[in-house]
Amino acid sequence: MRNENPHVIRLQDYRPPDYRIDHVDIDVRLHPTATEVRTTSTLRPSPERPAGVVPLALDGDELTLKAILIDGKALPPEAYEASPDGLVLKAPPQ
Repeated sequence: MRNENPHVIRLQDYRPPDYRIDHVDIDVRLHPTATEVRTTSTLRPSPERPAGVVPLALDGDELTLKAILIDGKALPPEAYEASPDGLVLKAPPQ
């Protein structure tokens, strides 16, 4: 469930995203108590992003991560942080 006090984003705080999303495939399997969503995405670093390694943060709501793969290979647990509110890849491939 979303927080009753949502985080406010002001126009003055906006900056271009660090990554561009080129393609997304979403497979949704509805169930009364546990909907499953499988997503395959193609992303690339944005030319406007800061130099160096920039974490990739994806927001969510009441999520349970079952698996994460990059180029078909499972990521080790120390490479990401998962919570019900989102996923952060600490050092995504360039």
